[in-house]
Amino acid sequence: MGITRRKLLQATLSGSAMALLGFSTTSFASNRRVVVIGGGSGGATAARYLRMADPTIEVILIEANATHHTCLMSNEVITGRRDINTLRFNYVNLGRLGIKLIHDKVIAIDPDARQIRTQDGTQLQYDRCILSPGIDFRWEQITGYNAQIAETFPHAWKSGTQITTLQQQLQAMRDGDTCLIAVPAAPYRCPTAPYERASLMAHYLQQHKPKSKVVILDANPTFPNQKAFVHAWETLYHFAGKRSLIERQSGREAAVTELDVANRTLLTASGTRIKADLINIIPPQQAGEVAITSGLADESGWCPIDLLTFESRLQSNIHIIGDAAITNGMSKLGASANAQGKVCAAAVAALLNGQPPTARPLIETSYAIIGQEFGISATAVFKSSEDGSKLDRLSGGASAAKTAKWQHQREYYNAHSWYNNITRDIFL
Repeated sequence: MGITRRKLLQATLSGSAMALLGFSTTSFASNRRVVVIGGGSGGATAARYLRMADPTIEVILIEANATHHTCLMSNEVITGRRDINTLRFNYVNLGRLGIKLIHDKVIAIDPDARQIRTQDGTQLQYDRCILSPGIDFRWEQITGYNAQIAETFPHAWKSGTQITTLQQQLQAMRDGDTCLIAVPAAPYRCPTAPYERASLMAHYLQQHKPKSKVVILDANPTFPNQKAFVHAWETLYHFAGKRSLIERQSGREAAVTELDVANRTLLTASGTRIKADLINIIPPQQAGEVAITSGLADESGWCPIDLLTFESRLQSNIHIIGDAAITNGMSKLGASANAQGKVCAAAVAALLNGQPPTARPLIETSYAIIGQEFGISATAVFKSSEDGSKLDRLSGGASAAKTAKWQHQREYYNAHSWYNNITRDIFL
């Protein structure tokens, strides 16, 4: 399949991804019910595209919140480059497509009875269920850190009030203070986002508190597109020099194991205690709570699936997309969830109408904003094997470590155009 990186970026920016997918809008003679749980990038996309694929299928979307704040571009909010309201979307247009909306929390899925129960006691039958539950945190892996303490020491890894809390704490830092970002061992949601966050924090400090710095305590020895990030840090923030605004400690021994709230200190696996003025702990992660309690995750904490249909390998008639799914190669990104929602919708429409699902390309795009008019990106196209056992990478690429200034400027502006297009594709 001859999809170059340039064509792929043009497709995602122009909204022509349906053409690349070969997505059919043929209407079948069917009248079945699909319940989609979770209204983020994956679930909202799946509901929309399933409705377009076959308008005779009843589609119900269950999402606890009436509005959704994207994690995409939230790092710009933290550093004051963007208002959080620009990340907020509602579900009005999905309702206009004929999708039935229920704003409630799902507390149980009964795979045998094909029934869903919500917090307010509603019980819904389904023929098939699409689950996009996002992530939950493994609090027990960091002593002294829990959901309550995270309101004061925010992870800001689920967009919402913690984003603005972290923003306020960054603004309150004194010149000369230190900010610590603790990065968990992979896999976790959005693998380049911690490094984008460190970059934008460094840019903010450079402008307002130049004697301060960001220290990354990274449980991973390497990270995606590392060469491009490091070159950007060297160019913009004196990385590895005496005046560096960013310091990175990496590997298993740098993993954070304990938070001492009273002394504002982190303990690493090496036994080192590090004190900081601002502490941003991103906890280890697993699939969202409903996936765990419904028996859809394995011992890894993530959900094994058939990669052709996204159907759970542990429970039948439930399809799992987005961060919670084990996708063997695809990253846990909003863009990946968006792509998976489209392919899953096509597979579910086919299965409900007695047709065999076909393998379709999955397009993954990731941008990172490093500084003012300075961006990098990575893209990839995957396709499932016909038996659903693996994903093959068809094409892709990433920003070169060293490239012309105008190319970084183009990536910066492409990132914002891409965000406008993908959120339009999901919600508008």
